[in-house]
Amino acid sequence: MYNINTKSTLITLCLLITAFTANAFTSGPIRYEKVPTEGLLGLFEEREAIVHSTTQEITGDIAIPYNVSRSLTNWKITAIREYAFQNCKLTGVELSPALRTIGQWAFYDCTRLKSVKTKRGLKFIENNAFNGCRSLETFVFPESLKLIGEHAFRNCESLQSVELYDELTSIREWAFYGCKSLSSVSIKSPIIEISAGCFSFCSSLKEITLPRSVRTIRQSAFEYSGLEVVHMDKFVSKIENLAFASTNLHTIYLYAPVPPEASFIVMNGCPERITLHVPAGSKQAYNAHPYWSQFIIVADL
Repeated sequence: MYNINTKSTLITLCLLITAFTANAFTSGPIRYEKVPTEGLLGLFEEREAIVHSTTQEITGDIAIPYNVSRSLTNWKITAIREYAFQNCKLTGVELSPALRTIGQWAFYDCTRLKSVKTKRGLKFIENNAFNGCRSLETFVFPESLKLIGEHAFRNCESLQSVELYDELTSIREWAFYGCKSLSSVSIKSPIIEISAGCFSFCSSLKEITLPRSVRTIRQSAFEYSGLEVVHMDKFVSKIENLAFASTNLHTIYLYAPVPPEASFIVMNGCPERITLHVPAGSKQAYNAHPYWSQFIIVADL
């Protein structure tokens, strides 16, 4: 026999299920959730909805539609919520220009996923969105993108290239950790730091040119990467511990006239084997620095 508390809990659960059902609908293998809005719903009026989950196992390729029509209303699909496609057997995804956000863990461990085609409109890729997508080879980063979250592409072992544009303002910690096939990185955005562990264990990455906007290179940013050559602009002022540890670095182009703040464990190799190219007229300042003086300094920039 149920007590009052048990009955109350069951009633609450029923109400929650009823509320969700009223605010959700299904189209094909995808369940959508309506985004609450104020005001009366007019006929043929466009409102927003998000991808909530799948109703069955999905294999092969899928396209997220621009909108879905239900009850004389067009529901524009603007986001994929957290865990929506987790562990799916998808091989390809195409997003519409209406989609703005890919939520946390949205495609986590989709190990068969090979390509993601995006459109201008996508702004946010949240934490762990594609973590563990080991077969992901190509991802088109749109010019509208503003944020790449923590661990967003962690262990995407087949990802080969990354091209990031002007509107991007933040690449969070460990975003591309373990992308061991990543050989080409182009950053055209005004980010002010390379975050901690961002390109750690990217063993195919041999050379990188950091954007002029970068001020700080955080801890372990390129640790255990395959870096051999790095280009840093004149505004770099701080390089944290282990930023370039356990790499194959042999040449640094550093345009900063004032030696950046750096500790003795920025690299755990032998700095006396690394050639440091610095601006003409700044060699004396680098020779006087307790850390940078260990390098082979060439003042030719």
